[in-house]
Amino acid sequence: MLSFFTRLLGRNKSVRRSASTARERLQFVLVTDRSQLSPEQIRQMQAEILEVIRKYCRINEAEVEMKLELRERVNYLVADIPLAHKDGSDEEPGRIGFSLQTVSDPSDSGDS
Repeated sequence: MLSFFTRLLGRNKSVRRSASTARERLQFVLVTDRSQLSPEQIRQMQAEILEVIRKYCRINEAEVEMKLELRERVNYLVADIPLAHKDGSDEEPGRIGFSLQTVSDPSDSGDS
């Protein structure tokens, strides 16, 4: 009986992970569709953003997170970019974080 619950709970975690992954992929598809940017254009934009930040700061490449989010029917590119430690420093280096709203139609920007 215990192994039944163990298997059930173990599968439940993997199902939740799969559902979360599927949800993220669906959001990515929706955001790219609504922003009229192809997945390749979004990847290129992310790479260029990181390239500019690298000109001014050392970043912790392994922990960079950039993703597209759909919030209240508005698309955002959200970034969390941890800075790398300076040589010989124990000080916490900090992070760069931002979100950019992607607007598919300039008249949607709310600048009226």
